[in-house]
Amino acid sequence: MHITADKIQVAAEYLREHDTRAMVEDLEGIVRRHLGAALAAAAVVGFVAGRALRNGGCGERYDGASRQATSNGRTMSEVLQDIVANIQEIVRSEF
Repeated sequence: MHITADKIQVAAEYLREHDTRAMVEDLEGIVRRHLGAALAAAAVVGFVAGRALRNGGCGERYDGASRQATSNGRTMSEVLQDIVANIQEIVRSEF
């Protein structure tokens, strides 16, 4: 239990001591050092988000929710496809 409390304390201190820009830079560094794990995590998050959008987030089928337009007129499916394409481009440029 103390280990969990200590980790929460360290995380709280990090959030207090760093602004958003520093946190983004730290995250970018972690992604660069652990590209494979980051891509796997992105794939899992994308899969879960896709399932949630397709199922309405509650395990029930939503009639057309995944085809609902976003604020810029694009569907969530189109937005997710663009995100995947951007990740693929990053991977190609890294290797």
